[in-house]
Amino acid sequence: MTTRLPLVIVGHGTRSAEGVTAFCQFVERVRALAGERLPAVDGGFIELSKPSVTESVGRMPVAEHPEMVAVPLVLTAAGHGNLQFCHPLAVIIGRALEVDLTSSGEKLAATAR
Repeated sequence: MTTRLPLVIVGHGTRSAEGVTAFCQFVERVRALAGERLPAVDGGFIELSKPSVTESVGRMPVAEHPEMVAVPLVLTAAGHGNLQFCHPLAVIIGRALEVDLTSSGEKLAATAR
């Protein structure tokens, strides 16, 4: 049996209201297409815009699904994106699992509390 995990779509962020609207519409479209196939679909931004990645991960059903898939949706690479992408996920998931997660680039390390 294949485990179906919640999906978090991560955008870089923009000061453009039109860009935020387009991102949110995309997330809604993916959620509608996923239907019952995924436990949850949400999206957030690394910086500049709301909702934040922290807010979107906070809405995930982490008690039932401590693992999730996070997919970056960015048009260009930003060097700071690696750390900012991992950190909010590490903090929120770490709280749910009662471990301290630290991020360094692409790697996460867990330390029991």
